[in-house]
Amino acid sequence: MKAIDAMVVWTPNTSTNRLDPTRGNVAVVSIPEPAETANYLYSDGACVHGWKQTDDGGRMEWMQRTVSGMIHHDKIEEAAIIEAFKLVDEFNPYPFTNKPPSGNED
Repeated sequence: MKAIDAMVVWTPNTSTNRLDPTRGNVAVVSIPEPAETANYLYSDGACVHGWKQTDDGGRMEWMQRTVSGMIHHDKIEEAAIIEAFKLVDEFNPYPFTNKPPSGNED
């Protein structure tokens, strides 16, 4: 799948979500979103206004911010993100860093 069509969904790996079966999971789907990912708490990418209008470089920067937040704020294991992103041509091989979001320290 191309990044322009990719919607990333995830549920934070936090104690607040400890009973949620999607906790700590990441998936990449296209729109319309399939029923099996409808219960994930967060989404980004193709479902957000402006994603399709942004150029390839802008989508990479956008997703870098999302990945940083997933790792550092939502406590998602980077391995789960890497595995999910294998479905996206521009994200495989995995081009993102695991550095904290700008202005944030771990």
